[in-house]
Amino acid sequence: MTDPHEDKTRPQAPQTTPIDSDPSDIEPPLLELEEAAQDADPPVEPKAKPVKTKRPGRALAAWALLISLAAAGGVGYIYYELIQSSPVEDIQAQLKLAREERSSVRTRLSTLDQQQKEALEALERDQNRRLNDLERSLVASLGEVVNQGPPSEREWKLAEVEYLLRIANHRVLMERDAPTARDLLGAADGILNELDDFSLHQVRARLADEIVALSLVPDGDIQGIYLQLEAIKGMLRALKEKRPAYLSETVAPQAADQPWQEVLIRELKSLFQLNRLSDGVKPLLTPDESTYLELNLRLKLEQAQLAALKGDQIVFNESIEGAVDMMLDYFDQHDESVLTAVTQLQEVGTFEVAAPLPDIAGSLRALLQVRRGGQ
Repeated sequence: MTDPHEDKTRPQAPQTTPIDSDPSDIEPPLLELEEAAQDADPPVEPKAKPVKTKRPGRALAAWALLISLAAAGGVGYIYYELIQSSPVEDIQAQLKLAREERSSVRTRLSTLDQQQKEALEALERDQNRRLNDLERSLVASLGEVVNQGPPSEREWKLAEVEYLLRIANHRVLMERDAPTARDLLGAADGILNELDDFSLHQVRARLADEIVALSLVPDGDIQGIYLQLEAIKGMLRALKEKRPAYLSETVAPQAADQPWQEVLIRELKSLFQLNRLSDGVKPLLTPDESTYLELNLRLKLEQAQLAALKGDQIVFNESIEGAVDMMLDYFDQHDESVLTAVTQLQEVGTFEVAAPLPDIAGSLRALLQVRRGGQ
């Protein structure tokens, strides 16, 4: 079944007519359609929800407004800091103070430059003065050298005499070698005798007194004593130590009719052997004790050498006597090397190392006075 109103509300499709048909033929159907539409109830249209459309222009305007407000606030803060917090007068005062300080610094720099310039000029003048003085001194020295001729034979001989006198003083003061010093003074006097110069009379007089004073000194060759003690130290390893000698015990003759008790005692004694050391002989030393003995002997001899160089007669004699006693106690007196070492030590111990030596510097002072033109 069909709705009776359906024919009234649904428009029917217009019938197609050919193009070349008359327009009057089309009008009646259109009129009928208009009347049917008026007679039908109007259709109810559903209400559509309103759609909100986004407008981008308003958001941009809002952001621009916020940025403008922030910029205005920053400008206001800067204005407040520059103008309200630091007034213009303070800024001008600070600028004025800065200008004054700059001017003061420039003034100081100019003053320092002037002082430095003056100091450099003074230093240059001083150096020029010193160079001029040195130049004049050099020229004067060269002039003296040019004007002076070669040393004469007299000057050469006086220089040789001065050298001999200095060596003689060294021998007396440092080595206590009176014989060598006496020979050196004699050689210097011989050179002065060859010159035959009366201005050297005082020098020769002093030399004569000093030669006589050295001749009265006991002959004590300190260098020879030192070398002899050094040679004895080299012999210590070759010295033969003393060996203990054992004495055999005398056995009494046995009687035939001895009681058995004595025979038993005699047999028991034969199981043991007792040896007595000879009188004055010390027991055999161990290897360590032999080494210590050699070191002690070297120490004694070195003490004697040092005492001879220092002129200490007491220490010298005690050191020599101690070394001799140790050799006699611990070394074989029948050995040739031991006898030689003991004999040399006893001979060295007779020397006087503390003999007073005269002052022989008078002749040297007199000679220097002559050479400087004092006489």
